Formats: sequence, structure tokens, C-alpha cells
Amino acid sequence: MLKRLFLITILVVEVINADAGQKGHKFGSKDEIADVDHIKHHLGQQIDMENEKMSEEKQRFHYFNMHDLNKDGFIDGLELMGAIFHNDDEDGTGFGRAIPDEDIERMIDPVLEEMDGDKDGLIDFPEYFKVANG
Repeated sequence: MLKRLFLITILVVEVINADAGQKGHKFGSKDEIADVDHIKHHLGQQIDMENEKMSEEKQRFHYFNMHDLNKDGFIDGLELMGAIFHNDDEDGTGFGRAIPDEDIERMIDPVLEEMDGDKDGLIDFPEYFKVANG
């Protein structure tokens, strides 16, 4: 019960800080994966990506890994929410408006339904890659 309350609290905080303009964003969409500059921006602090030419497979790999925030090899519901409401503003404040739980569910549940092949509530890279290539 306490763990569930903690997760709900984190979810609420994330939603309050969400960028309202990102409502139409879909995790793993071809537009998101093809945004090489965005991927390089995130990876630039970890590896030298300045002159890197990325294949489509490499783009998918890096896109998945940059959203696996706890680096456990899976994308869970909270990480999906972070990807959907991702904010690239310069100051990192992420000001936005609160979004009702039902709207969040309507955005996250279809992604899990589509990508979570074994229905364990987590998306691993092979599940993600299969859908991204399909």
C-alpha cells in the first residue's frame, strides 16, 4: 500500500511538471526515433556523438536506452510517462498543467498493450524492437 502511494505521488509530481504541449506524443514513434539531434543531445554527455552517423537500428537502441531511466533493461509505466511528457526546455523547469489520471492512462495503456508482448507490465528491448520494426 505504501509503495503504491509512493508511486502515485511520483506520478502526480511528474504530471504536474509535464509539458502540456506533449499530449500528442507517442513513445517510440518513427518521428521520435528519427530525431537524431534529440538522441545525440541526450547521449552527448555520455559518449562523443558529434560526428556519429547512426543506422536506424542504432537509433532505436539509443532511443530505448535513453528512456530506460533506471537502466534495468525495461521501460515501465513511469518511464513511459516520462518519455511521453518529456520536456526539452533549456532551464529544465518543465512548467505545465496537471493532466487527469484518465488521460494519462489513455496515453500509456495503449503503448503497453501494443509493445508489452508478455504482458508483464514492462517493455524490454526485443519487444520494443519487434514493434518498432513492424
